[in-house]
Amino acid sequence: MTWKTVHPSKISSLISSSNEASIRRFSLKLLNDELPTLSNLNKRNPSLYTTDICPFCQLEIENNIHVFTCSSQTDINPLIELKSKFIQIIIHEMANILQQELNLDSLKKKLEIYTSDFELRNQHLMEFDQICFLDIIAGIVPNSLVTLSKDILGNNKDSHLVILRSMRKFKIHLFNLWKYCLDKVIIWEKSQNIKTKDKKVGRRRFPILSTVSHDTTELRVYDDLDIEQYKGIETSYIQNNNIDYVSGDTRNSFHTAVVHAKQWLYAKFLNGVNKKGTSRFYKTN
Repeated sequence: MTWKTVHPSKISSLISSSNEASIRRFSLKLLNDELPTLSNLNKRNPSLYTTDICPFCQLEIENNIHVFTCSSQTDINPLIELKSKFIQIIIHEMANILQQELNLDSLKKKLEIYTSDFELRNQHLMEFDQICFLDIIAGIVPNSLVTLSKDILGNNKDSHLVILRSMRKFKIHLFNLWKYCLDKVIIWEKSQNIKTKDKKVGRRRFPILSTVSHDTTELRVYDDLDIEQYKGIETSYIQNNNIDYVSGDTRNSFHTAVVHAKQWLYAKFLNGVNKKGTSRFYKTN
């Protein structure tokens, strides 16, 4: 179910949607902890991003979970709002399936029991085997949620449909929160004088030079070599890979190839060999 929530439908059309692509890209990066948070930016470019601590609360490391649980803007635990939004989405999707058979009070009671510990913010809970709400935010679908949905709806088909629709709407809500967080980060980067060109410095590809410098001062000594004979040699020299040091001509030159071909043919004609005899398909004299 986790993978199906990341890719809810097959890509069967040549016409792409930018919104759909953005949601899928965000879901994959959130699940694999690849969002450009300060935790990842500090690892990729530590000279530009010198710390991984959240610049807004100054308390915790800014990773893919903290961006949704940071309480810098308010004293209220943000997980309370996320939990309420998650329950609201599931109730709405189950109501569309059950319709007249819906027992709203019973449904709310079951969901409240299931989400009783969803307000815990300790990220160390993600290290244990039991799935917590922070894992659901990252994109993992626990089997307990699938079982609960099946008990309420009565079959696997409707249960999977509700899970897929609910997780997709919850991902869209998280994506909107992420975009709001990015706007704040851009303002913070401007205050730190971090420019776009500075962030691209690490991704530049430098051209490979054709001339290579060799330093012979650190000559490796072998048992069968006399090191005394190397004392008078120049310590460094420049080797140009584009020059053929045997003939002095430039390598990969069409003009040089034509000159050598003319010289070879002229030598053959002087020796009394006809044009037919110069072909590699015939025996030459």
